[in-house]
Amino acid sequence: MKLIKFFLALICLSSMVSGSAQEMFGVSTSTKSDIVGLFLSPTATVTSPNYMGINFLSLDVFAENNYLYLAKEEYKFSRFFNPNNPFPTHGENDQVAYDNFTATPKQAYINARVIGPSFFISNGKMAGGFSSGFRTITSVNDLPYDVAKFMYEGLGYTGLQDTMFTHDKPFSVVAAGFAEFTFNFAYIFHQRYTNQWSVGANLKYLKGYGAGYLDVKNLNYQVSSVDTLIIDRLDATTGLSLPVDYQANTFTSTPLFRGSGIGLDIGVTYESKKDYQKAWHKSSLCKVQYVPPQWRVSVSLIDFGRIKFKKNALYLVSDNVSTTWLNVNTMTYNSIDQLIAEVSNQFYGNPTELVQGDEITIGLPTAFTVQGEYSITDHFSFGGAMIAPVKIFKPSLQRPWVIAAIPRYSRSDFEVSLPMSFYNWYKLHVGASLQYRGFFVGSDNLAGFFSFTDFTGMNFYIGYKLQFKKGSCRKIPVECGNRDYSDFHKSSRKLRPKNN
Repeated sequence: MKLIKFFLALICLSSMVSGSAQEMFGVSTSTKSDIVGLFLSPTATVTSPNYMGINFLSLDVFAENNYLYLAKEEYKFSRFFNPNNPFPTHGENDQVAYDNFTATPKQAYINARVIGPSFFISNGKMAGGFSSGFRTITSVNDLPYDVAKFMYEGLGYTGLQDTMFTHDKPFSVVAAGFAEFTFNFAYIFHQRYTNQWSVGANLKYLKGYGAGYLDVKNLNYQVSSVDTLIIDRLDATTGLSLPVDYQANTFTSTPLFRGSGIGLDIGVTYESKKDYQKAWHKSSLCKVQYVPPQWRVSVSLIDFGRIKFKKNALYLVSDNVSTTWLNVNTMTYNSIDQLIAEVSNQFYGNPTELVQGDEITIGLPTAFTVQGEYSITDHFSFGGAMIAPVKIFKPSLQRPWVIAAIPRYSRSDFEVSLPMSFYNWYKLHVGASLQYRGFFVGSDNLAGFFSFTDFTGMNFYIGYKLQFKKGSCRKIPVECGNRDYSDFHKSSRKLRPKNN
C-alpha cells in the first residue's frame, strides 16, 4: 500500500510541476470558436464566420473528483491566494479536506490546456491552420474506496483493518504532461441549396514532458495493523518517466522532453443554412460570404493516439505476486531507485526483477463527441454536446462522461452562453461564458468560486484571439450574406457610367 501511495504522490507531483480542461463548452461549441473549437470539432475552422483567426494565448484549467471535498461552510475561494487565512484542519492528521467515505469507486480528473500561438485561414471552401500548446492531464478511474481511505488516512485507520479486500475490477491512475503541435485541415465537400457538409482532421505531433501511471488488474490485500500489510495477490504494472533524478531524488530539466507520439482528431459536420448560399470565386478572402446555420450537428473522434516515453523511463511489473510485509509503515528510503529495489526484494527476493523495461507508452484521452445547435431566433440558440470516453490503449488517460445543454445569446461582436453539464453521471455543473470580439472568459462550473455547495473541483478558462470576419473588407465594412452582397453588387452596377 505504501508503494501505491508513493507512486500516486509522484504522479500528482509531476502533474503539478508540468502545469495542470474540461471542454470550455461556453466557447468551444460556438460557431465563432474556430481555433478554440477545433479540438472538439476539426471542422470548426471551415464552418467559422471568420476567414482568418489568430490565437495569442488561451488557458483552460479543470479539476473534479468524488472523494475529497472542502465543506461549504468553511470554503472561500480567496483562501487559495491568502496564506494568512488558511483552510481549517480536521482529524488526527490535521487534514484540510473531508473525504466521501462511501463504497462508490472514486474518480478524479485534472486537466489543463494552454493554447499558444495559433492561426487558421479559410477561402470559404477549405481551411487550414496550425496550433501550438501544452497539456497536463491526471485521471483516476474506479479507485476502490478502501484503497482511497488508506491512502488518505494511512494504514493506521482501524475502521478497515483485519478485512480481506478483493478487487477483480481494474483501476488506474494515469498522468502525463506534453506539448502539442496541431495541423488542421477542413473541407466543405458538399454544398447545395441550404445544405452543407464538411469534414476535418487534426494531425498532432506530441512531445512528452513527463508521465506516470499505476494500472491494477487484480488486488487482494489485508491491513492487519499499522505496520503489517498482507498482499494475497497483486497483478499490476507501473510506469515512470519523470523530470526527476531517480538516484538523487532531485528535479532535472534535461532532457526537456522524454517521449514523443502522434495524435489524430477526425470529424464531420452538417449544417442547414438559414438562406440559400451560392459558392462562387472571390477576388479576396474577406469577400467570402457567410450564411449562419439554422441548425447543425457535428460528430468527431478526438485524441486518438499515444505517446511513447523512452528517456528516464521505468516499466515495473508485479505479476500475480504475494507477500506479508512486516514493518511496512516504518520502511525508509533515500531515493526512488532504493524504494524500487526494496519493493522488488519484498515481492521477488531480489532488487532488480520488478523492473522489466526502460520505456512506457500512454494513450491519449480518446473520446467520441457529438455537438448540435438550433437557432431559435437571429440571436438566441440552444445547443447540446456529449463527450463519451473511448479506451483504446492500455494504459491511457481517460476523459469523464459529459452531457451538456448550452443556451446562447449572440450578436455580431458579443456572445453570452450558460452551459449546464452533467459530469460523469453524478455531478451537475452550471457555468457561464462571455465573448467580446476576440476576448473570452468563462467557467463550466461556477460553483467552484462560491460556497453554494461543498467544493469538489473547479473550472476556469480565458483567452484572446484576433478574428477577421467573412464578408467584411476595408471597402465594405459590413458583414455580407448572400442577399446583402447581391444587393450591393446590383446597386454598384447601376452607378457605373455607361460606355459611349
